[in-house]
Amino acid sequence: MNELDEIYLQILRDGILTIRSLAAGGDRERIFAEADHIHNLPTLIGNANHQLHLYYAQIERPCYLEWLKNHVDLTQHDFTNPLFAPLWKRLDSILGIESK
Repeated sequence: MNELDEIYLQILRDGILTIRSLAAGGDRERIFAEADHIHNLPTLIGNANHQLHLYYAQIERPCYLEWLKNHVDLTQHDFTNPLFAPLWKRLDSILGIESK
């Protein structure tokens, strides 16, 4: 397994744990957003198509973050960015994307 696959597995694990935590509170809209964020990751594991990995990093991930920005009070509670940020930084490095 390569480093890219390991990153996706960690994001999946953390995403599933996030969904489980949100389910306890009944936040259906946020659960959907979290599930939507991670649902395509299994297809990226072991996939050599660089464009698909870029699509996740440059299209799907920003859409997820935009949804969070518009729907979640991040000052109250949010463990998503600290949870995923180091993984996304490593992913960007591997894919050759400049970190913002």
